[in-house]
Formats: sequence, structure tokens, C-alpha cells
Amino acid sequence: MSKKRILSFILSVITLCTLLPGNIAFADDTDKTSRSLYLHAQGENPTSTVTGSTIFTDEAADIYFAVDNPNKGIFENGEHKEPQYDMNGYSVTIYYDPIYLELADGADHDSPIDCTVPNKDVSASDNAGIGFYRFRKGGDENINIHGKTYNSAYITVFFSGIYLPQKKDGALWYNLCKLPLKPKKAGSTQVFFDTEGRSDYLDNMGRQCNGLEIFSKDESGELDKQTFSYRAVNGGYYNITIKDRKRPDVPVADPTEGSYTETQRVKLTADAGCGIFYKINGGTYTQYIDGEEIEISTTSTITCYAERKRDKKTSSEISYTYRIIPKAPHLFIGEDSTKTAIPNIYSEQSAFKVYVSDKESFDAIDPANRVYYTFSNTSAENIADSAESPESGWAEVSKSAPFITVDKKCTVRLVTVNSSGEKSDVSEYHLGVKPARVTADKPSGDYDKTISVTFETPTQNAVIYYTTDGSDPIVYGREYISPVPIAADTTLRAAATYDGLWSEISSYYYVFTGYNDYHIGAFYPSGVYDGSVNVTLTANNPEISIEYSTDGGNTWMPYTKTLLFEEDTELYVRAVGKDGVPHEKQQPPYTYKIRPQPPKFVPESTQFTQATEISVFCTDSNDDTKDRYELYYTTDGSDPLTSNTRKKAQNEYSTALITINDYTVVKAVVIKDGITPSRVVTQTYDIVNKKPARPLMTLTPGNYIRKIGDDIGFSTKFMPVPTGTEVYYTISYDGTFTADPVPGTAGTNKFDFDSEPIVPITVKGHTIIKAVAVNVFGVKSDVGIFEYIITPEAPKAAPSAVMGGDKLPIVPVSAVKGCTVKYDVNGIKNEFVCEDGSFYLDTATGNSYKDEACTEPLGTRNTGTITAPAVLNIGADLDGIESERNRYTYKLSSDTGTLAPPYADKETGEYEEIKADENNNLLLVKLYSLNKGDTIQYTTDNGVNWIDYTDTIPIKNDTVLQIRSEKDGNYSKITSYVYNFVPLAPIITLPSGRYLKSENQFTMIELDGRAPTDKDYTIWYRENGGKQDVIYQNQKRYIDHTMSFKAYVKNNETGKVSKNTINYYIIEPEGSATGRVFVGTPYDDSRISADVLDTGEYAKGIKLKTHSSDTVIHYFYTYTQDGLQGSVKSPDDMVYDNMPIMVNKTMMSITITAWLTDKNGNEITGSKETFPIEFVHLKVPETSLGSDKVEFPKGTAYTIINDYEGDKNILLYYTLDGSDPSIESNENRKLYSSETLTLNDAVTVKAVYMSVCGKCLYCKDDKPELCTDKVYGRTGVYKYTVPTVIHTGGGGGGGGRHTIDKTRKYTKDIFGTEHPTHIGYINGYPDGSVKPDGEITREEITSILYRIVNHDYEKPFAATGEAFPDVSMERWSAHDIEYMSDKNIVYGYPDGEFKPGNNLTRAEFAALIKRFAKLEKTDKENPFPDLDKSHWAYEDILALNASGLMQGYEDGTYRPENRITRAEVMTVINKILGRNPSEPYVKSLDFNPFSDLKKDKWYYTTVLEATVTHNYYLDDKNVEIKWEYCK
Repeated sequence: MSKKRILSFILSVITLCTLLPGNIAFADDTDKTSRSLYLHAQGENPTSTVTGSTIFTDEAADIYFAVDNPNKGIFENGEHKEPQYDMNGYSVTIYYDPIYLELADGADHDSPIDCTVPNKDVSASDNAGIGFYRFRKGGDENINIHGKTYNSAYITVFFSGIYLPQKKDGALWYNLCKLPLKPKKAGSTQVFFDTEGRSDYLDNMGRQCNGLEIFSKDESGELDKQTFSYRAVNGGYYNITIKDRKRPDVPVADPTEGSYTETQRVKLTADAGCGIFYKINGGTYTQYIDGEEIEISTTSTITCYAERKRDKKTSSEISYTYRIIPKAPHLFIGEDSTKTAIPNIYSEQSAFKVYVSDKESFDAIDPANRVYYTFSNTSAENIADSAESPESGWAEVSKSAPFITVDKKCTVRLVTVNSSGEKSDVSEYHLGVKPARVTADKPSGDYDKTISVTFETPTQNAVIYYTTDGSDPIVYGREYISPVPIAADTTLRAAATYDGLWSEISSYYYVFTGYNDYHIGAFYPSGVYDGSVNVTLTANNPEISIEYSTDGGNTWMPYTKTLLFEEDTELYVRAVGKDGVPHEKQQPPYTYKIRPQPPKFVPESTQFTQATEISVFCTDSNDDTKDRYELYYTTDGSDPLTSNTRKKAQNEYSTALITINDYTVVKAVVIKDGITPSRVVTQTYDIVNKKPARPLMTLTPGNYIRKIGDDIGFSTKFMPVPTGTEVYYTISYDGTFTADPVPGTAGTNKFDFDSEPIVPITVKGHTIIKAVAVNVFGVKSDVGIFEYIITPEAPKAAPSAVMGGDKLPIVPVSAVKGCTVKYDVNGIKNEFVCEDGSFYLDTATGNSYKDEACTEPLGTRNTGTITAPAVLNIGADLDGIESERNRYTYKLSSDTGTLAPPYADKETGEYEEIKADENNNLLLVKLYSLNKGDTIQYTTDNGVNWIDYTDTIPIKNDTVLQIRSEKDGNYSKITSYVYNFVPLAPIITLPSGRYLKSENQFTMIELDGRAPTDKDYTIWYRENGGKQDVIYQNQKRYIDHTMSFKAYVKNNETGKVSKNTINYYIIEPEGSATGRVFVGTPYDDSRISADVLDTGEYAKGIKLKTHSSDTVIHYFYTYTQDGLQGSVKSPDDMVYDNMPIMVNKTMMSITITAWLTDKNGNEITGSKETFPIEFVHLKVPETSLGSDKVEFPKGTAYTIINDYEGDKNILLYYTLDGSDPSIESNENRKLYSSETLTLNDAVTVKAVYMSVCGKCLYCKDDKPELCTDKVYGRTGVYKYTVPTVIHTGGGGGGGGRHTIDKTRKYTKDIFGTEHPTHIGYINGYPDGSVKPDGEITREEITSILYRIVNHDYEKPFAATGEAFPDVSMERWSAHDIEYMSDKNIVYGYPDGEFKPGNNLTRAEFAALIKRFAKLEKTDKENPFPDLDKSHWAYEDILALNASGLMQGYEDGTYRPENRITRAEVMTVINKILGRNPSEPYVKSLDFNPFSDLKKDKWYYTTVLEATVTHNYYLDDKNVEIKWEYCK
């Protein structure tokens, strides 16, 4: 008995140590004579079955002895019908380690086990009449079990005369008794019960302890017949992890640490129930008084910790450092004593002085401080006492003459240094001298014939921009290159720019008293355009036709449609009368200069937290145009057109990759055809590796025009920041600079990234936003400054006009809603707020009204009258910003038949294709007239049909709308409007911004929902400066590195494209206080075949990973197991120490929950994730012929046995040619549907089960074969033959019948894999040819290599269509290419593409095969005279040659740059596969399926071996001497 018990104990220990789930029994055992027993510390109502628990040192550790169900007999109407199946008592001994556990306070040391647990209302007693009869109860100390000392508690209980209360419905376990313990120290320990009793010690009553027994209510009275059998969960063991109560969190300081310019008063807070102790600058710890303010007036460090009063546990120490620094310097202007502060971006029209102060209001520099300034990028850390030039270093500002002279564009950086050497933050000002105003050679005024206007500016090298529709030339202008022809009433505005600064805007107003029937207008006008320009021509008189010439007037062509110019063009136009005769006077030409699109930077100016690679690329360069474009750039701020430090992008598609290691100014330019440069683009970058990067905003800082009719205005948001980082900002709307944002202070706002939707920040007037990013440790970024000027569009009145009669008109005026309108009419001034966005102005009095009847006056009322002509000058003010002013002239004619031309509410222009109504119209145009009683007429077919206007005119496509007024047979001048349309730009769903790499961000591209639904659109996109725009096919595009997306929409009917939508993404590594946990490959799938769990990488267990540094992974898991009920749970909080979580093939599933803690042990918010993994158990399919016998009579019928018939989530696939049925691209695999198969020849049957999830959209749509989460089981392989008689030879040298060893031998490839069937791995062409001398493409060779790889027991591979931008899922080779790329066999090109259609050279083929065959480098001498050691594939070619796989040509050369032929490829692949067919035998076969394969070619046998699937017999030299079952 003693040996039996010892053996039982050892087995129990082994059971515990292996931790194999198969040893664990679960409730509820259905056998009425058996019980499952469970020792646990889960309290009175355990809801799960686990291997252990975690408790804290200040908690109880009550140990419960439980049974799955005490009473399993029938219980009806309160009566026990089968008492023999109900418990009558039990005997148990529980052991615990006294190092970690002791009896709880108040426990009875003589009777430690509490047996009243089953029914609290019945007390334990020796009196059987009460219900319990305690046979004995006690405990012992210092029991030695295999060299380790334990304490024990034991009990034997009988229930005489009563039954235990029934187990409650839904309860998992039934607690029989409790051993009350408490922890003594932190650590890991076990409690367990003795399964059979021990004979090597006696209890405290001198009796030998009985083993574990469960008694039944048997009537025989014989105890040995009254015991139930049992199974012990966890082998009777239970793990207990004892932890110290979590340390308190560190105190939090408010405000947080950082740099401040004022004395700070710091408050400390900690967890409830904790006191705080602190010291300053290394002094003595002092207890903090709640609510106390610690005054910090000089740079100091507060070090503090929290102490929990209850258990005296302390937090970690934390230090908060406050730098009290001087205020940053400010700049002021003004020559007198009153000087005003300037914004950080400021310019004047001539050289000027800026005055320096270390105060926010101008005053002398503090005597104790020094202020330094520089025009360079030198770090403030390099300030030296010695004087330096501000051009290259830091110079001190003179206190006696504290000013800086500005005579050109410059960036001035200033810093204050106090007497302690503390430096202020650097203040940065962008200053400059504006170019001089633009002047026109034609003054404003009245003209009676066409004029040409020439612009000029005195500022050398300045560029002039202009508009002809009164809009802002800074925002909407075209670059001026030639005189501008003007033939109709026009507001002409112009501005000059130089070195990024703009002049003041000049406005000219031209009114025409005459009318030129023969003038030809152009939309767009002369100018410089990026990429291309579409030009629409219109004639003042629709009865004339238009001719144009692009060769200087030598050749004239009729104008019929919009002209597209992609090259520099001088466009001559002329009017042709009805008689076909051109008008005698030719107008000046229109000149169009087409320059390349400027280079694109990804990302644009920003900061990085570590060295990062940016890309600069030419958006016009693609396969067709790449030879026409070159990209040049500099990284020292010099001009990329002229600098001797400039570099040329070496990528063939003009893409440059530039690594940013520190502060860098990058300038880039694109040059077309070696002649025409684009605009130079400048971006700046910086590295801030000890703090967050400066925030970015979605709206680019700059000048914007608030258009009439725009009731929403402008807004902006901060771009996304890494998880755990917050953005704080201050804002002003009057152009003044607010204080830097400080979290928690008045005036500082926190941007809410979590609201749905995110609430934007309103931008209006002169908005200045200052912002910082703050990470979870309170570290602040540099301050970002964002300046916006929102100018209202000038109010628009009816166009200038001459009209008959003696009454000046009442004209409608539109303005930006809410603006203050300011105007004068012939000196009569008025001003008022335009609340409705429109009003009426009586030009006869100068008064304005809300209504056309002039009953509700606005502003000041004039009682006098105005004499014609009335000249209206009108502008507006909105949020402190004034618009430009428009000028209109209204004249009267003595000819009462003179009519004012009508006008449209939609101006000439290019519009986006936005549907205006449910009929998909793009514009709804309304017409107006100043005349009384006239009829407005319009035409859209150049005057062929004039239509009387009655209502809105719908516009669906590009249109020239011409309008006139008619009254009593008189007509007004004709006015033309040109409406051109381009598609709406697409929406890229993921906003530009900063993201963590671990966030696995992806984006998609969508059509704008406002686009019309009756047009044929295609979305095109390009990733990160790729070589070619490609069609977007609604796939997710994952963002795993810093990159950009450019997308546009093409209207397939018109060929026009939208503006580009360009989003860029900065992908950052995990910070120390952010991130997430993920499961390492290959367990990163939610469904995995159980068959692979003990193979390859699977056998190494589940690994948990994180990209975050300075973090700790915590986890727990639960799992289920085949044949067992319930689940097993690990302890609640385990620390992952790089030991994988081991699984085995008996498991059904596992669910892992993991999270991160920071260096202080605090859980990182958002890091907790759950990973459920299902282990799919599938049988290996069998055939009805079995696997014991190989040879069967010809014609034998057989089936494949489907063990899962009727289960729609498990499909059975098979092949009969030995190919892999789990490869979905395998044309020879079939879905088995209970059909009967016939054995007529040798065959290799392979069959496999495929399990689908049953949950995805494809499964729910009854398309399980497309399931996104499918799993294949192991493949069953069955080789059968029929009796074969083999004849070989038959002439000359003998031959005849050969005796062949019927024990089949098979060829082996270079990897050692046998091939019972030789499968054709290369196909012929649809025309019946095989083209052995033809070339082979990259995708063809990749697919061939995929087919010959042994895929048995591989993790199923699912292609995504996202590995290469030019290999979509629709491509036949996509799966094979992605697989081979994943295995690092094939690579893409530097631009990210695969170029599947490119042909392969012999050198490229050698490199590919060396990787595929894993060939080693060789020391063999180079046998090829044409192979130089410098050749990039030198080692690859020699390795292939040394292996015997590939030889040179007969003349000894290798010819590495020759295109490799299909026959040459087959020769090498046959050698890799170990195939060696007998050439005489193969040529004797009457089997050649190819029209172009001739027997006299050296490759005849090679090609058939590669293309024909066949079984074979080998001779003793492993030569194939017989083929069977050829196809």
C-alpha cells in the first residue's frame, strides 16, 4: 500500500510538472459512480476551472476541496430515488508549504478544515442526529515529502441520516470543505491533496492517515463497497502565485515639468490613501501637505514618492524638473518711443529696422540678460562669449542700439541668456522686403477698342502673377509672360513675388464703350502653367467662326473643341466671317508656357524623432515619359538649378531618397527635356530625438479667400499624433501672438482627437495658432506656429453697363455673409453689415436696401441724387481683414434703344463635377438684366439657336454660354461665359499624419459622394513616388513606412482628370509609453491546422512581441482540449520573459490576453488585446482501397471516404496526378462529390480536407471556397498501380524483355524530396506551340519555381494583392509571386514594382536559381572569358556552374546579358528535380503535343520531360526507361 501511494504521489507530481491538458479532468462527469475532484482558491462559487490563482499578501488564501456533483442519483419532489449514487462522506488530506502559507487568523489548529461549507445552516458536530458526523479532523506540521517540508490538514466526514444539499443550477463545482490559509510572503507555491493516503506518518491522534476517498450511501455497510471512483483535476495540485500589493502610482505634478518663463507653483497629487514625500534639488525629504503649492522660482528638480498609509508600500521615485528660463526675445517696429510688436512673419516694401527686447512690450534689455541673434541654422547650444557674425553664428544684440536691419528675405532666430546661463526658447522670425508693386502700361479708364496690357515691376527677378476676373492674383493668379489682350469690361489685378514674398496687389479697371465683334477671347489666358492647359476660345459675335494656328500663322485650322497644350505654345487666333473671309485685323497671340509639375516631397516640412528617409519625386515621370524628366536637389539650401552641390536623382523614374539625420533644408527642381525647369520647391526637416515632433495641421498656413456664398468658411485640424501624445494650443484671431501653450493654464486648449466627429478649429481673420505636442511623460515638442489670413472676396455688383433712358439703375450686390460692406458712389460713402449676403444699391442715390423695392435701408441714407455716370468702388471687411475693391461704372445713353448686356450668376471658370440636382446637372445658371421689359436670350451652340430665358439653365458638360437682351427689336452686346469641368478629387480615407508602426494603419480611396452618378470615372493612384499611376481596385493599402499616396479621378468620357489628392504618412517606431502586443508568426492567424503544431516554427510555441521599448508584456490565457469539458485558465497576471507559450495537438483553442506596462509598472492605456486562436482538427482523407495494397486489377472502382459528409464548412479536394490539392491555383484539383473513380493506370491520389470559418461574408454568401480564413489539413497520399508488362530495346545490340524490379524507385530533387509522378511544370501556348527558343518572363519563371516547391505541411499562404503595386489579385500569377517574394526568392525593383512582364537575362536567372536552390559560394576558377569579376551576378553564375546546373555555350562563353530561353530554363529545372529521361526512348514515343517541337532539336527530350505529366520506371542507373499515363 505504501509503495502504491508513493507511486501515486510521484505520478501526481509528474502530472503537475508536465502541465499537459490531457491530465486534467473537468466537471461535470456523467458517470454516476465517479466523481471529479478539484482543489482551488477561487472562492465559494468558482465559475471556471483553472490551474492556479493569483492572490496578494494582504488577502486570504482559502483553499476549497470541491466535487463536480455530490448527488448524481435521481432527485424528484424532494426525494432521493437513487441514494447509492449520492455522496455519504469523504476523506481528504491537504498539503501546503509553510514557507508561503499559514493558517488564517482565528483558525482552529487542532481542527483546521471547515466542513460547514456545503450548508451554512447546518453546523458540524459529532452528533449524527444533527446531520454531520465528524469521524476525525486535524492537522500536522513538518511533513517531509521527497525532501521538502509541508504542513497538512485532514478530515474524514460522514453525513449520517442526511443528504448534502443539491448542487445549485448553473454551478460548475460544489465545495465540500475549506482550509482557511493566509499568505506569508510573495512567491509561487502549490497546494495539493493526497490521492491515496500515506503510511509513513501518523495523524495527531496517533492513527495512520487514510487516503482520499469518496463514500456513497450504500446500504451494505461495508466501507470498501461504499467508495466512488474519482478523477483529480490538475492531478490534485493547484498553483498559487502570491504577489505584493501593487505599489502606489507615482505622484503627479501640476503643472508638469518643462521650461517656464514665470515662477511656478506646483501641486502634487497621489492615489487615495497615500501620503507624499518630496525634496527639492537633492535636499531632505519632507512630507507634502495636501493642497500645498511648492514655489519654483529658479531651475529646480522636485523628487517625490507616494506612500500608502495602509501597508506603508511606496511608489517609485519620480523627478520633475522645472527650468525657469528667460523670456524669448521679441521684435518691434517703429522709429519713435512707441514701438509695436510684429508677427513672426513680417515684411515691408523697403529695407527696415526691427528693434529687439527681452520683454513682451518694448523696453530696454534687462542688464542681467544678454540677447543673441543669428541668420544661420546654428544651434543655440553653440552660443559663445566671443563675438560672431550673425551670418554663420550667434551675435550679441547691442544694448545701446538694439536693432537689426533687414534688407532682404531672412530668418532671424533670437535667444535670451540670463546671468545663470539659462537660455530662453528660441524665437524665430521670417522677415523680408516685399517686391515693388506691379504697374500696367494702360491706366484704368474707358476704351473703345481692344488693348494689350503690359506689366512690369522694378524688383529684379520678381515674377508677376495676374487675374482678369477680379480675383486675388496671389491665390488664383497665372504667371505673366506676354501682353494681355483686353476687349471687354475687365478688372485686372496683378502682384509680384520674389523669394517667397509678395508685393501689394495692383488693380486696374477697364470699361469698353465700343464693341469689337471680331475679338476672340481665350479661357485660360496667356501664362505659365504646370503640366498642361486646356484652352477654350470664344468669339464676341457668335455669327463668326474661329480659326487658330500654332505655327506662327502658317497653317490655320477651324476651332471645334477645347485645345490641350502640353508644350510651350504661341496661339494665334482670327475671326472668320460668314463669307469665309478672315477678318483683316489680326489680334496679338496668346502665349502659353508649359513647365513640368513641381517635385513632390514625402513628407513635406516636418520634424522626425529619429533619422528618417524622405522621398522626392517627379509626378510626371512614368514608363512612357521617364527619359524626358530629371530631378535635381540640394540638401544645403542652395539653388538646385545652379549649385555645384546639387545632386541628380539616380532612380530611373526621377525619385530621390534622402536620409534626414539633422536639420536639413532640401530644395528640388524637375527639368523637362533638359531645358524647361519647374518651380523650385523648398522643404525643411529636423530631428528631435528627445521630444515629440512638432504638431502639423491639415490646412496649410497661408492666405485664403472667403468666397461669396461660402457660409461655412475655413477650419483646420491637427494631424493625428502617436497614441499617448496630446496636442495643446493657443489661438488669436487678430494677428497677435499669444503665449506659448502650457497644459492646464488659462488660454491653452487641448485638441480632442477622440470626439466623433473630430471638432475642427475655426480659422478666420488673421489667425495665429501656437501648438505643442506633449507625450505621456510630459515632454513637450517645439512650438509650431500656424498663421492664416482669410480675406473676404470683394462684393460683386451687376457688371458695368451703358443703358438708355434717364434713370440710373438699382443694381443687385452680393457679398460674403456677415461682412462689413464699405463703398462709395461718386463720393457718396456708406458702410453696414451685410447679414444676408446680398442687397440692392440704388446708383442714383448711393443708398442700399435689403429689398429691390428699396423699402428697408441699410447704413447711412443719402438724400441727394447722383449724376451719371455713377462709379461704384466697393469692398468689404471681415474679422478685421479688408478685401480688395471692385469698381463698376453705370452710364446713360440718349439712345433709348441701348440695352445693358445681361449677366449670369455663375462666372466663367473651371468647376469641379459636383452634382447640383438629382438629374446630375453640374451647374444651374440664372440670368439677370438691368433693363426693364426686355427678354434675355441665350445660346449654347454658338448662335445656331437662341432661346428665350425663362428659368434656370442646367449645365451638364463643358459649355460656352452666350447671352443677350432683346427689346423692341434692339439687342444688347453679347456676353460669353465659359464653363469647363474637371472631376472631383478622390477621398483618401486615412488622414495625413503621424502613426505608430504597430498600429497597422491602412487606407482606401473613394469617389467623393458629391460626384454625379451618370459619369464613367476611374480612380488612379501612385504610392510614394512609384513609377506609374495604376488603377485603384478598391483594395486596402497598408501603411507600414513613411510614404505618400497620390490619387486622382479620371473622367473616361472626356479624358479630364481631377486635382491630385495627396496624403502623406509619417510612420514612427513605438515610444516607451505607447504600443501594443502582438502574436509572432506563425501564430498570427486566427485559425491554424492542429496537424502543424508540432512541426517547424509552430513547435517553438507562441511568442508575444512588441515594438515598444522600456515596456513589459503581461498576459494570461485559457485553452480548451479535445474530449474535455470546460476550459483551463492560467494565472491572471504573468510576465512574459521570452519563454513561448507551448501548445500541443490535443488543444482545440487558446485565447491569450496580453498588455503592456511602463517602467513604473503602470498599464499602458489601449495596449490590452485578446488573441483567440482556433486549432482546426481535420482527419487525413482515405480511399476505399486503403494504403496496405498498391497493385490492383485494371478497372478497379474506388471512392474517397468523406468523414465530414454533410458538413458544409469542410470540403474535400483531390488530385489524380500527384499534384498538391491544397494549392488553389492547381487546375488539376477537384472538389470531391461522392463520385466513383476507376483505376486504369498507375496513379497517385492526393486528398485533403479544407475547413472554412463559416463566419466571413463569403461563407455566409455560400461561397466557402473563397473563405478568407480557410485551413487545410494534412494531405493523404495513395499510390496505386495496375499489372504492367515492360518491353525495352529490341534490335542490334540485344534488348527485348527486361525484368524490372517492381519495387518502384523514384527520382529525388536536390532537396531530397521524392517525386512518384513527374508533373509538367511548364505549359504550352493556346496556339499549340511551346516556343522553346522563346524568352521567359519574370512571372513565368516565378510560377514555375512555385510549382516545384514542396508545399507539404506548409502554413497555408494567402495572397493579398498588395505585395507589389503592379501585381493585383486579378493577375494569374499573383499568388505565386507573393509566395516566392515572402520566401525571399524573388525581389521587386527599387521603385517597389515587380515588373512581371519583363524578360529574364541569363545573369538574372542565375541569381534567382542560386537563391532558390540555396547554393553556396564557390572558389572555382572562372571558366567564362566574357564574365568579369565586377559583374553584379559573378558569384551567382559561378555557383550555378559549379553545381552542374548550368553550363556555358560551345565557344566557352556564358553571355550573361543574353535573354534566357525557355528550353534553357527547362534544362536547369529538370536537373534541379533530378529528372533524367532516356533520349532514345522518349524519341521512340509517338507523343508530341506541340506544333513547333522538332525531334532534331537538342532540347526535344528536355521539353517533353518538362511539359508532360507522367509516371515512369527507372533502371539501375536512375534513367527513365519507361513512361506511363502521359498527359
